[in-house]
Amino acid sequence: MLFFKPRTVISCDIQPRYSGGVTFDLRTFVKYLNKFDKILYLFNNKDINVPDTVDSVKDMLAKEGGASEDLLNRIHFREKVYYYFRDVLDDPRTNYNECVKLLKMLILRGCENAYELPVHDLKMCLSDSRLIQDILTKKLHFYYDPKLAADLWHYNYCEEVGGFENQCNIEITLYLDALGMQYQKNYSYVF
Repeated sequence: MLFFKPRTVISCDIQPRYSGGVTFDLRTFVKYLNKFDKILYLFNNKDINVPDTVDSVKDMLAKEGGASEDLLNRIHFREKVYYYFRDVLDDPRTNYNECVKLLKMLILRGCENAYELPVHDLKMCLSDSRLIQDILTKKLHFYYDPKLAADLWHYNYCEEVGGFENQCNIEITLYLDALGMQYQKNYSYVF
């Protein structure tokens, strides 16, 4: 349990394309966003065949949530992609904690993709030798976006919200845990 009052928030994938999965009222969500000084608003875009743009996300927040121009100007909107870690994260031969170690190792070594790591580094993170071989032969992918990691770092001591909890959202959580950031999830706005 963390004992701080976050003044920053990271929102992941609360966007028009996924509005059917949102389990809370957008007006209530916009009121919640207004409490924060710094807001990082991540969303998927055309890079993974999602038609949303900064403008469509802003329109959703304004029209459906009642967001003011002032709030929209305070939000740092950032496009991202989904599937940085999916191959390995979803593989039954590993677990979340090993994936956190692997991402930490990538950051430490200055590599963006796990197949670039030496075998001994992979063995320090992952317990299954077949999984390691699948990474080295590029059958499975595990990579990260250094610019996104740098952006996230500016939101230490934050609340984290968004969806889908075990898909895009868990990828952002993995970044936060690997970076050693202090955060808490607000499950009122996680779907």
